[in-house]
Amino acid sequence: QVHLNECLFHATLPAAIPLNNSCLKGDSLEFGHLEGNIPRSGGEVAVIVAVAVALALLIALVPGSLGQLLCLGLQQLIEGFFDAAAHHKLARRAAAESIVLLRNEGGILPLKPNEKLAVIGDFAETPRYQGAGSSAVNALQVDTLLDCIKADDSGITLVGYASGFERQGAAGAEKLEEAVALAKKADTVLLCLGLDELRESEGLDRADMKLAENQQRLLAAVAAVNPNVVVLLSAGAPVETPWAGQCRALV
Repeated sequence: QVHLNECLFHATLPAAIPLNNSCLKGDSLEFGHLEGNIPRSGGEVAVIVAVAVALALLIALVPGSLGQLLCLGLQQLIEGFFDAAAHHKLARRAAAESIVLLRNEGGILPLKPNEKLAVIGDFAETPRYQGAGSSAVNALQVDTLLDCIKADDSGITLVGYASGFERQGAAGAEKLEEAVALAKKADTVLLCLGLDELRESEGLDRADMKLAENQQRLLAAVAAVNPNVVVLLSAGAPVETPWAGQCRALV
């Protein structure tokens, strides 16, 4: 039953109700009512769902890896009905227009050409863009900050990347030392901090509103050797920021 439900949800929902290009108007994003943004007739959607249900019922009767392979084939079949690249472009624009700049001391942002940049923090390589548990979805494409910086052609020089901390809060002295050594080589440090999947979950209440101690220690250690720190904070809920004075910019 669980296998069947997953196939139906992941395969039919994106194809049945994707946003269409009418969501893009001019230079801004405009989201209308859902019913106005379904680019398919009722008949087309009915066919998609009917095919998905028929195949998913077959998949449910096939055990093991063969069933998983059929489920993957079903998902790829349904995904062919919509433009995944256009949806990803829309998601990127929505994310870009949702960024909040909380601090920018001395105009350190935007970054300057020919600047030597160090990227530190596990979230740069493994982004926190959604919840965990039953709220997790399987995105077709996820861009990481680290990959985007590597592909950047604005003249900024990436001197290196260090994870800096253990994601789930362990001390990680070696990671801290590696991050500090890297920060010394850069003009500016992009420090990616935030709430991990255990500190922010649907299955429990948060005990406090703080960043993990290992992340706060990392910020203090990096700022001690390089004052030009830009903190990129990823969190789905409010966070206390008594450490904000240790960074020149907070995004």
